[in-house]
Amino acid sequence: MHWNHRIRRERNLFVFLFSLCIASSLSGQQIGKSDPHLFDHVPFDQWLAEGPREQIPFKVRTYDAELSVYQRLVTHLEMTIQGKELSRRGNNGDLLGFLQITDSSGHSYRDALKLELVQLNPDMRNSDILFGFDAFVLPGTYGVTLALHHTGTAEHSLEQRTIHVSPLKNDPLPDAWRDLPAVEILTHIEPPDPDTYFHPELKGRLHLPAANQKPLHIELLADVTPSELFHGSSTRYMRYLYALAPTVGVFSQIQLRQGSKNVATLDLTRRKVVFEQDEMKELDWNAWKKTLSAGDATMVSVGNLSKQPPKPEFLREELARRISAHSNDQAMQVFIVVTSPLYRYSFHLEQASLPQNCNCRIFYIEYDSSRHVSAFGATGQVEKMLKPLNVRSFRAHSPETVRHALAKIIDEISRL
Repeated sequence: MHWNHRIRRERNLFVFLFSLCIASSLSGQQIGKSDPHLFDHVPFDQWLAEGPREQIPFKVRTYDAELSVYQRLVTHLEMTIQGKELSRRGNNGDLLGFLQITDSSGHSYRDALKLELVQLNPDMRNSDILFGFDAFVLPGTYGVTLALHHTGTAEHSLEQRTIHVSPLKNDPLPDAWRDLPAVEILTHIEPPDPDTYFHPELKGRLHLPAANQKPLHIELLADVTPSELFHGSSTRYMRYLYALAPTVGVFSQIQLRQGSKNVATLDLTRRKVVFEQDEMKELDWNAWKKTLSAGDATMVSVGNLSKQPPKPEFLREELARRISAHSNDQAMQVFIVVTSPLYRYSFHLEQASLPQNCNCRIFYIEYDSSRHVSAFGATGQVEKMLKPLNVRSFRAHSPETVRHALAKIIDEISRL
């Protein structure tokens, strides 16, 4: 399957929001949360032995695996049923969707979804209903079984396919997936649950060792400002959070030979640290998610209609504060800063005193999550704002560009 660049970026950012939930948006009803225990209520193994069947007309689509914002390959699988097929069967019972993926060693991974037909909008007879599943996979060959079951009529349909997952070409992090399971199916979670930003149920961890020779103290700073960049749109802000949260999660998995890691999120316009976690072993998503709200984008826009463009000096002040607080530490400070594009900010700032020499390194990533990547960026202005500190900047707009930045950062801190 050939995707143009824009479409691939769109799926990478939204696959976790919409591909699993699209049936709900189409029907106006909610599909229940993933429930593999639904397999206990059907003779699935018997269905497998009987082979493909189509008592309920449906269409199956499988998509080529591609790199996700979680820095793992993701494949999307879906079943589509015409609404008129459900309408003629009445609304008694439920419609169940089943997925089984079998790896080359014969191990199977399962997930299932349920749509309560009694709640289905009567107008759905003229629309389609879609069950979508997403799964992280390693390169290899897999057997895929997708099945539907109507509990009211006892009908079922089943289709089997083989999918091939290719490795990344010229992967800058070829060992990153070394410790991952062959398959991890993402739980179906409905918005507005903030877990859709991060999927905390995932158990696999990336292999991202840094061979630093001396102690390092990593400070991971993430910009969560619902700024004017998003034009008061909660959807645009959510798009950014869907990119930001997994990216922060990825960088939090860097394994230092010696040292420690902190993470903090910053609101540059409200000039405050929103969330902070010291001595991080695992990112505390339960604490972080309580500070996130897509609705903030709308409130900030209304509040700033007549104000001057915001200024990013809080980022400079926060870096200066953190550098000063650890100026006597033996460990070198390594700042990894991730922000949305700051080109709408005003960089007409008063001079500030930053240390001429500090035991620190700063890596700056400007992540553009918009549908159409802007030709404008502010990496040069950020570097100028932070002089005389040495800043290594990256412009990112896709999982691939983040992966290359991640590889270069790990390589550079490994030399420290």
